[in-house]
Amino acid sequence: MLFKSERLTYRLWTEDDLEAGLALWGNPEVMKFIEPVLDIEQVKRSIKRGLQHYETYGTQLFAMVLEGKIIGCCGFSFEEEGVFEFGIHIMPDYHNQGYGYEAGRAALEFLSEKGDYKVIAACLPENMASRQLLLKLGFKYHNEIWFDDTNRYESYFELN
Repeated sequence: MLFKSERLTYRLWTEDDLEAGLALWGNPEVMKFIEPVLDIEQVKRSIKRGLQHYETYGTQLFAMVLEGKIIGCCGFSFEEEGVFEFGIHIMPDYHNQGYGYEAGRAALEFLSEKGDYKVIAACLPENMASRQLLLKLGFKYHNEIWFDDTNRYESYFELN
């Protein structure tokens, strides 16, 4: 366990979490606003990249654990010097129960203990749940911007 919040613990993903990763990133409901669902090989690569990301930058999209079960992930990806992007994915059975806000607060506190960073986030304009969560966490909406990596416009937020 790297850190915890009221109901959740947060830890690194491991190769033993392949089934939980596939349940999360292979779930069409989880991925509908993010990207196509991942298959087992893509999940393996994602877990491996996350571990490498943690070794290099000290953060990743950490496994969110409730009573021994992974219910999602929350954390950061490195964007450029001094800038991290916030991300969160939660299994549908755990939506609308406050886990997103709880996890977001805990992850932001974890990052703040590592240093003073600019945190950004983006979501599709029609993803109202993510938009509301980001605003509740204190992010400020800036505008819709084009992202070359996703080939689409997304709502862009910053946390100062």
